Amino acid sequence: MKSILIIGYGKWAKTILNVIKKSKLFDKIYITSRKNLYFLKNNNIRTIKILPRYDKIDIIHVCSPITTHYKYLKKFLNHPGLIIEKPFLKNLNELAKINKNIKKKEFKTIVNYIDLYNPAVSILKNKLKSKFSKIIFEYSDPQSFFKKKYLCIEDWIEHPLSLMLFFFKRFARFRITKKITIKYKSNFLEKVEIEFMYRGILSIIRINLTNKKTRKIYVFQKKNLFLCVDLKKNKIVENKISTYNKTKLNNLLFLYKSALSKKRTSYQSFNFYKKILRQRISIISSLKNITSYNKF
Repeated sequence: MKSILIIGYGKWAKTILNVIKKSKLFDKIYITSRKNLYFLKNNNIRTIKILPRYDKIDIIHVCSPITTHYKYLKKFLNHPGLIIEKPFLKNLNELAKINKNIKKKEFKTIVNYIDLYNPAVSILKNKLKSKFSKIIFEYSDPQSFFKKKYLCIEDWIEHPLSLMLFFFKRFARFRITKKITIKYKSNFLEKVEIEFMYRGILSIIRINLTNKKTRKIYVFQKKNLFLCVDLKKNKIVENKISTYNKTKLNNLLFLYKSALSKKRTSYQSFNFYKKILRQRISIISSLKNITSYNKF
């Protein structure tokens, strides 16, 4: 059996902890918060004073805020089982500093773009080898109220960007076709639509507000809907028939098994994360330069 250290003890870290407990992949589970160290065994959690040596821990999963990612990446850069929640880094200055300290072929860190570990995504990639005219990535969450402008988009944008890069291996030029900023009790929500055109294929990212949470991919042949992937349900619907809907599998288990195997895929590389970081910065910069339509 293996050991894991979770850095951070917020809402997402606790969700991850519940998955780990059910998975039985790890028999030694360590957690760090801002003030305490914990050890979990047999579903009982207790405070401890020191952690084992980091090189004795199989997986280190950083779930702390993005402002701490550079610090932990620098500290654990050579650890073979390091996982960092997205976004990878905050800005290009941090990227340049890390770039100086690594050898690309030896880079082992994995960024948790969780949808890439959905088995339905690999099936979809094979289906995309047939001709299609348009693909829409739709993400929405009616509860996404934030205290700062643009944080909603910055939080969501890397999910569809990671899928686009996985499917097409590069980013095309983009244009922002819709941006609506909605003020609500001094917080902000956003509706954004971004178009990419690559080899005659129109790709659209929609991050918006609906009455329910959505993580879906729509694929069109000409003007007709060819298939739909529901990433929340691990489900593919093709021609109104469900072609993939096994017992819901947890993407985190695929992530951990991949990290433990120490074999890396094309979407677990420094170059992959670097492209997404630069694209995200470019999009956010463009969004900030567009005059918003504010609805009160």
